[in-house]
Amino acid sequence: LAVGATGTAFYARHQQQVAEAERQKAEALAAQQAALLDATLKAATDIVNTAVQQAENYNIPRSATLVMLEKAEKLFDGMVQYGSPTPELRYRKAQMLIQFARNYAIVGDTGKEAQRAQEAQQLLAALAEEKPDDRNYQYLLAAADMEIGIVLEVHGSLIDALNSYLDGLTICERLAKVDPGIP
Repeated sequence: LAVGATGTAFYARHQQQVAEAERQKAEALAAQQAALLDATLKAATDIVNTAVQQAENYNIPRSATLVMLEKAEKLFDGMVQYGSPTPELRYRKAQMLIQFARNYAIVGDTGKEAQRAQEAQQLLAALAEEKPDDRNYQYLLAAADMEIGIVLEVHGSLIDALNSYLDGLTICERLAKVDPGIP
C-alpha cells in the first residue's frame, strides 16, 4: 500500500508539472500571437497611411482611395476579431481608428472621419476609465477629442468643436502637471 500510495503521489505530481508546463506554453503562445497581431496592425496602418498620402500626392481619384480605405478597414476589423479584447488590442484599434479618421479627412469624407474619431474616443474613454494612470490612453484620448473637434469645426458646429478641443486640452494640461517634461 505504501509503495502504491507513493507511486500515485509521484504520478500526480508529474501530471501537475506537465499541466503547468502546458499552461505556460499556451500563455507564451497567446502572448506571441497578441504581439504579432499588434505589430501587423501597426504595420498595416502605416502602409494605409502611406498609400493615402501617395494617392493624394499623385492625384489618384478620391473614389479609388475611398475603396482602398474601406477594404483596409474590413481587413482590420477581421484581424481584430481574432484577438482577445485586451486593453492593448483596444488601444491599437483606437490608434487605427484615429489614423483612419485622418485619412478620411484627407480624402474629404468628413462623415466617416467623424464616425472613426468617435469610435476611437469611446474606446479610449473606456480604457482611460479602466486605467486612469495610463498616460498613453490619456494622450490618445486627447488626440481623439481634438480630431472630433476638427470634424465639428468643419461642419460649422463651432460651440461643440470648442468643447471637444477643451476636453482634449484639459487632459493635456492635467498630464503636463503630472509630468512637465513631456512636450
